[in-house]
Amino acid sequence: MASEKKTEIRALEAVELEHRKIIDEYFANGFDQRKAVKKYRPHIKDSSSYAIFSSIMRKASIKEYVAVKRE
Repeated sequence: MASEKKTEIRALEAVELEHRKIIDEYFANGFDQRKAVKKYRPHIKDSSSYAIFSSIMRKASIKEYVAVKRE
């Protein structure tokens, strides 16, 4: 049971890291949401990339990360 919890935590950390990388790419590429998502998820359709970016931006931890990057 403890190993399942650790695996779940690692998976969540990996998702958080990917989301931060997408935000970093968003800042680096001139604020193109589609390109930021597609860099790390190239299999995603262009139309879906905007929805994915929007859902990432709604996360509290990402809002904090973006605020720090804007300083």
